[in-house]
Amino acid sequence: MNRLSRTLQSLRAHALAVASLCVVALAPAQGVGGGGGGSVLANGVLANGAPVTFQHLAQAPFQSSYQATRVRRFLGSNSEIVQVREQLMLQGDGTRDSAFRLDFLDLIGSIPPSATAQAVWSEVYRNNAGLLHMHGGFHVTDPALAQQNYQIFDFGQATRIGRGVRRIVVFPTRTDKGIWVLDLDVVTGVALYTGEYDSQLRLISELETTSFALMGSAIQVSSRGATKPAWSWRPRMTVSRFGDLQSANMRLGVFVPLQPAIGGTVSDYRQQFVQVTEDPVNGDQTVVLGYSDGIDEFFILQSRSGGNPFLDHIATATITSSAAHAIASYDDRAMRAYVFHEAGTIYWVVGSGSLQRLKDVSFRLCQQAVTGN
Repeated sequence: MNRLSRTLQSLRAHALAVASLCVVALAPAQGVGGGGGGSVLANGVLANGAPVTFQHLAQAPFQSSYQATRVRRFLGSNSEIVQVREQLMLQGDGTRDSAFRLDFLDLIGSIPPSATAQAVWSEVYRNNAGLLHMHGGFHVTDPALAQQNYQIFDFGQATRIGRGVRRIVVFPTRTDKGIWVLDLDVVTGVALYTGEYDSQLRLISELETTSFALMGSAIQVSSRGATKPAWSWRPRMTVSRFGDLQSANMRLGVFVPLQPAIGGTVSDYRQQFVQVTEDPVNGDQTVVLGYSDGIDEFFILQSRSGGNPFLDHIATATITSSAAHAIASYDDRAMRAYVFHEAGTIYWVVGSGSLQRLKDVSFRLCQQAVTGN
């Protein structure tokens, strides 16, 4: 048996172990509303053993119109579990640009949250609903890339909130990425539960649907390219998408962003989009480059800055050329971020906590910004 075969067998065994643990952890969901789940299993798009594919996972979230109440769980600043209840309304048009609205409802915890905390979270959702909706959970952004970098393990049927689901594990071929457990509604294919684990089987985040209703005539499905309904979320910033960085340069004027030369560090990722965000109040512009391996994502942001924001944190007597090129960093199990300043531009590299190679990406980008190659 060659080394590759042994490695793949080891990965498969690992995935099966993770799935077995998660099936046990989620067992109570199987007994909820079992009678109601039987009929939808017979008629759903994932019933009767229909295979779950990456193409299906990419398209299903945007095919139906529905309203869902969900609980988002993630690690807080002190590694405590934060639980936020939210409501999603989506008008599916078959594309990732489907109209949606994502609202904060309340915080869940043993201690009633303060009015200040509630107000802060309401503001977070108003300003960042798009980020949470499109990048704050499991999404297949490129089915072909996902097929190269992940495997799907199907663990059969269950029920959740009275609806039939198919339980699957999406397992990476590299150990520096998240392992995902999903319960997929058999009627719509929409994930009613997603849980992310790291390579040590530690839970990183969950998104659990507690109520789900398909929308009929109340929301008319719009044709592609049609004007979005008045209730849909709109970003505070002006957002423009471009096919490549060269096209974006025409929008930026004198600011010429760097095209990252990072392919050797993250060869399993591809640049998925180029975006320019502009603050309508002060005109500040930020270039956002999004990279994906089909599921996991990271982002490189570049924006003009009048001065080095880190100089205040460096004693004047110790400022050297090397100190001027220092990289600030933050990392935990859920996310990692690297920030540095060079020649009037501030750079951010942000991604999941599992992707340790982001540190090498930030080093390579800093080297490129300093030396020009």
